[in-house]
Parts: sequence; C-alpha cells; structure tokens
Amino acid sequence: MGIRLLFCAILSVIAASAVSFADKTDAPEKDTAANSKSDDGGKKYALQYKFSPNQFVHTKVRFKTSMTTQHRDFIQKTSDDTATRRHFRVVSVNSKGIATLETTLDHVRMQVQFGDSEPTIFDSSEDISKAGPFRNVWKSIGKPRARFQFTRRGELLSVALLRGAATQRRSREQVEADAKQNFLIVLPEDPVAVGDWWHDDIKIRVFLPDNKKLQKTISLRRKYSLEKVEDSIATISLKTITLTRIGAAQIEAQLIQRTPSGTILFDIEQGQIISRESRVDKVVIGALGTPQSSMRATSFRREKLVEPGKVAQNR
Repeated sequence: MGIRLLFCAILSVIAASAVSFADKTDAPEKDTAANSKSDDGGKKYALQYKFSPNQFVHTKVRFKTSMTTQHRDFIQKTSDDTATRRHFRVVSVNSKGIATLETTLDHVRMQVQFGDSEPTIFDSSEDISKAGPFRNVWKSIGKPRARFQFTRRGELLSVALLRGAATQRRSREQVEADAKQNFLIVLPEDPVAVGDWWHDDIKIRVFLPDNKKLQKTISLRRKYSLEKVEDSIATISLKTITLTRIGAAQIEAQLIQRTPSGTILFDIEQGQIISRESRVDKVVIGALGTPQSSMRATSFRREKLVEPGKVAQNR
C-alpha cells in the first residue's frame, strides 16, 4: 500500500510542483507596491512567458522527501529520492497569446524505502521486467501525458489528460481544485519593481477527521516577491500561507507537504524559468488525532532548465 501511495505521489510530481505547509493561518492580503525596496531606481520589469509553436523546453528535477509518523512508542519512517527528466512542447499559440503545452516524461529513477528495510529502486531505462509496481510509470516514458493551456502570465486555463487517441478534459473548477496541475508559476499582471509582490490563490480538498466521506475546501495563497534582477535574470522568492482556518491537527497533517517555500530564477529575455528550489520541514502534533501522535515531513525539490545539447548527450 505504501508503494502505491508513493507511486501516485510521483505521478503528481511529474505533472507539477512539490510542496509543504505554512506555519499559521493568515488574513487575506492585497497586492501592493507601496513597500517596494527597489535598488535600481524603481525600474519595473514585465515578467511574461514567451512561447512559440514547436518550442521544446527540457528540465531535470530532483525531489527528496522523508515522512516520519509517531504514535506513542511506534515510529514509522518513509523516504524517497526521485530524479526525473521531462520536457514540454509548445503545440500552438493563438492570437491572444494562449499557449497549448504538451508534457512528456523522458526518464525517472526512484528509490523508495520504508523504515530500515532494503530500498526499492526503479529506473525507467531498465527492462519492464524490473519495473514491478512502477510498470505504469515505465509505460508512460516518452509518451505525451497531458496538454495544458496557459496564458502569458502562466495562468492555467485547462487540462486535457491524454489517453492514446482519446482525451479526458477537466473543467476549470477541477483544475483549480488541484494545486499540483500548474507546473509553471503565475507571474504578475503588470510590470513590477524589485521589492514588489503578487500572489496566486489555490484551493485544496481535505477529508474531515470525524467523517472521512466528507471533504472541506482549504484556500492557500502562494506569494511571490521580486528580490533582484541581474543580467536579465529575475530572482523571485516564494512562500505559501493558508487563508482558511484549519482547526484540527488531522487536517493540518493532510496539508503538511502542500505549500512550498523557495526561490525561482526567471530569464526575462527568454521568458522561461531556468531554475527553482523549494524546501519543507514541518511538524504536526496530534496528526493522528491524539496528543501522543506526531508527523514530520521534510523535502527538497530542485528543478533546472537543460540545454538541448545536454539533453542529446543524456540519451
């Protein structure tokens, strides 16, 4: 069962971004440039993605997680270390600048370990006979997985999950309910100066502790700030806060890896993310519903743009 859960988590990681939990519930804020601390005379920068038809963007991702659950004297630890190579292709760009991107997983290597047992290792470059519980991941390698429609700001408009010749479309409400679908970051609508910030609100569904058949919607806010610009490279910081009062520790435990904090490097001239990192280190007391229980999650995720020449060398 543990491997199956981690398998689902890896598929989510492939589609998008990884995550953590904020320390407290914050009141809604409004974007403002009043407290700008620009060190370049207040110069403003237009941050937008630049997509062109048949453009290919390759990235490599390293994602390491560790989860420790304790109830009285019983301790259970699970960890995984996943390295992936993936790319997206720009299928089309319409007259309004809305781009359709098609994502493909090129390679994955996973190491999953439960407690002190021998780790399970999966490498998609090996024969399917060695794939074990990861056969579906092996079968997805090199095949377009989904098509996403994005605005120039990186707003996700729609997702079509590819199933051979057929597709499964999701409504915008369904997309908004899944924070992991958007593998880009949302950029500001207007030009910004160093010190300015903007945000992107998302919704997460969690189960109620007293009735697992009922769910509650939690609103999260991903807050971005332009820290500096050097040689057309914008450094953007990210933190995530909760806008909904959590209440129960069991709900907090469900969100323990859902809100990232980190740093993004964005090439203004190319209109592309060239790297981003995020970390999680969160403890929830009472995660299993008793004061004697706790859960700790740590994770580190690094994503880097790969030049086409290096992609060819890796194959």
